[in-house]
Amino acid sequence: MTGIAPIAAVIFTVAAGVLVQTIPRLLPTQTAEAPEEPPAASASLAASRLSFGERSLNVLVENHTEEDLVISAAQLESAAYSEPAPWTPADGDATTLRPGGRVALPVELPEAACGNHGPGFESSVRLELGAAGELIIPATDPYRTVAQAHGQDCLQQEVDAVASFALAPELEVAADGRTAVVRILVTPSGGSGMVNVRIGSTTLLSEAPGQPWPREIEVDAADEPSVIQLQAVPARCDAHGLAEDKAGTRFPLEVGIAATRNGQLRLEPPAEFTAAVYGFVRSACAGGG
Repeated sequence: MTGIAPIAAVIFTVAAGVLVQTIPRLLPTQTAEAPEEPPAASASLAASRLSFGERSLNVLVENHTEEDLVISAAQLESAAYSEPAPWTPADGDATTLRPGGRVALPVELPEAACGNHGPGFESSVRLELGAAGELIIPATDPYRTVAQAHGQDCLQQEVDAVASFALAPELEVAADGRTAVVRILVTPSGGSGMVNVRIGSTTLLSEAPGQPWPREIEVDAADEPSVIQLQAVPARCDAHGLAEDKAGTRFPLEVGIAATRNGQLRLEPPAEFTAAVYGFVRSACAGGG
């Protein structure tokens, strides 16, 4: 009996070895997936700080390759707008984007497509890379730049369908030079609908004491043209008020269209109006006439 145990051990060891080699062949084969190559570039959207009041934004493109990307043209494509928003180099030359670098491509927004859309918009950027061909990449919108611009555009379209609001170029300054009259021209469209308007002050002009501005204005599309008059005084007289001004002559309008949209629009001033306001504020802050 003593010789049987060693023989059994040998048999067990041989069987275990065969089993270890056989099991992997019986199991499903798992092939390692090749790692996905990172995109050559990525894009995101941001409002341009240098285009206050203008309908434009920046397409930020980053180069993730180890080679230069030579961008000869680009365009932003989004369901939020009726057509692509192109970018072309200002000097006609292509832009070279170094490895790991980022470039801002400013684009002017076309007319908004104000149909039924979801809460967000899928956007992409089409890059022309010269001899390297074309590259289409998704454009992320971390700050909801497109959504906000689209909402403003559609609000403006709906207000314009009822009436247009515009600042008159001239500013009527009182004899003492301390107050001035701002005129807003209201031109109803002649169609249908109504818009509710509240006029806000700016960083340079506010309502004159004892002469408050209209709080609630209702304009019907079938109304006759009219003029809203605002008695105004300087809102500030510090030295930096005019030197750093960007929005002091752009009057904010809080508007509402029935139960559909509401928000704030700004009246873009004629150049003559802006010059007149600057002159008035300087004079009034210096002591009037």
